[in-house]
Amino acid sequence: MIKLTLSLRKWCCMRVKIATVLAAYCLGVFAICYSAPPVTQPTAYDRARLPFAAAAQTSGDDKIIALRQQGPAGLDALFEQNASVIADLRPGRIALDDDKVKGLRTKLDTVAKQRDEYASQLYWYTDLDVAKAEAAKTGRHILSLRLLGNLDQEFSCANSRFFRTVLYANTAVADHLREHYVLHWKSVRPAPLVTIDMGDGRRIQRTITGNSIHYVLDSDGTVLDALPGLYGPQAFLAELTLSESLSRPDSDTVRQWHQSQANGLRYQWLSEAALSGLYGEAFATRLIEGSPSDIANCLAEAFPNQRANFLLEPVRRAPVVPEAKEAPLTSRRKPTEFEPRAAAKSMVERPISRKTSPGAKQQDAVQRTAADHVGPPVQPSDLDRRPLAVRMTDDAWQKLATLRTNDARLDESSRRLMIAKLPRKSVSDDERAQGGVVNGQTPFARTLAHFEEAIALDTVRNEYQFHLQIHEWLARDKSDHLRHDVEALNQRVYTDLFLTPDFDAWLGLVPDDTYTALEKDGCACDKGAPPMR
Repeated sequence: MIKLTLSLRKWCCMRVKIATVLAAYCLGVFAICYSAPPVTQPTAYDRARLPFAAAAQTSGDDKIIALRQQGPAGLDALFEQNASVIADLRPGRIALDDDKVKGLRTKLDTVAKQRDEYASQLYWYTDLDVAKAEAAKTGRHILSLRLLGNLDQEFSCANSRFFRTVLYANTAVADHLREHYVLHWKSVRPAPLVTIDMGDGRRIQRTITGNSIHYVLDSDGTVLDALPGLYGPQAFLAELTLSESLSRPDSDTVRQWHQSQANGLRYQWLSEAALSGLYGEAFATRLIEGSPSDIANCLAEAFPNQRANFLLEPVRRAPVVPEAKEAPLTSRRKPTEFEPRAAAKSMVERPISRKTSPGAKQQDAVQRTAADHVGPPVQPSDLDRRPLAVRMTDDAWQKLATLRTNDARLDESSRRLMIAKLPRKSVSDDERAQGGVVNGQTPFARTLAHFEEAIALDTVRNEYQFHLQIHEWLARDKSDHLRHDVEALNQRVYTDLFLTPDFDAWLGLVPDDTYTALEKDGCACDKGAPPMR
């Protein structure tokens, strides 16, 4: 009996020891597995905070945040991880609204801060200071986009949406931007959005106004150039290449360069107008075959408010010569004063909101801008010598646009994104498979042709109206105020060129002198909305 009792005691003690050891072991494993690592706040300029292997072990939002913090490296890793799916998504073998890719598209857009990111693989910064630090580190320029709305949302302004299709999805443009630029965007203000309820469950949503501009900046944020509105991909690359020649130049060099660009644009504009028949055959011959003094006289007639000494300075490039001579222009309406307008934007915005007469403040802005282009008011007795900007009717602009059709061609990558965005019934199976036009009679072929025509028209109008004016501003910027303050330049662009100034809370959609018979003109402001300056 005594022996049995001792054995039981030993057995119980052994069980206690075993239980104690097991408990200690479990506690140790628990501590190792669940102890929180020390929390550190990474610096804003460190893009290599988390290797992708570590980020992949996290899940959900944490993983996306970690990849975003890595910068372009994190985005490239996300593309590499999902290469097979993206390879099916780009050519349209998977629809954009397919449940299999909705989550992936959201991740890509969130990490890159750009909508339709799968088609471009471009990383965008939204903090200019961080972009400047990255540019200084890599020795690249900065391309800073200003827009209405946000680039990573579907309903940003029309031009920024077109950028995503025409420029960022273009293979050559995307490769160039990825290699030579640090990309940055900033929203100027929200994009106005209108919804039309058809009453039977169908709804139409559109933005109704807004414009965008790309600024080429040095690594310290100094303005080198600015490309306003939509350009064709080939023209966009050509303009970027020109501005890239300016790398940390002195102030005088920059001003001389911009004056030279402005001079070249005037000569190019006049040459193309003459070639298209705007001034008649005799004037075209005089301009093309004439002596330097003849050319100077032609320019003086076209731009009467400009000083004479610029007329004989070297110009930027030769005019575009059409392959075959075309008939002279015939105007279908009375020429108007300087009237900025974007053709591509009009395709989606004008059917919803027809152009209204601008208010008094916008009229002043139009007149100030027109004065820079056309000089003194035209007198009835002087109609034969009207300045070029006044002669530019819609027909004249369209004629110039026909000289730029090659600048507006969409490559296969852009066409495939365009096809993916369109309703499936509007694109044939053959076109969807081949990523382009099978013949010129299909609905998509007509849509593509119309879009490319609008891009060409936007290119010439933006270059000769807006870009020319920006060159002049920077050439006359003796204090370097605009060059060293992109925000000041941007404010002037949106006020004097785009006619959507900060002081107009309604973006010109509510004319000052129009009676609507609605209380408060039908305008409401939700409580807590931010006040406009």
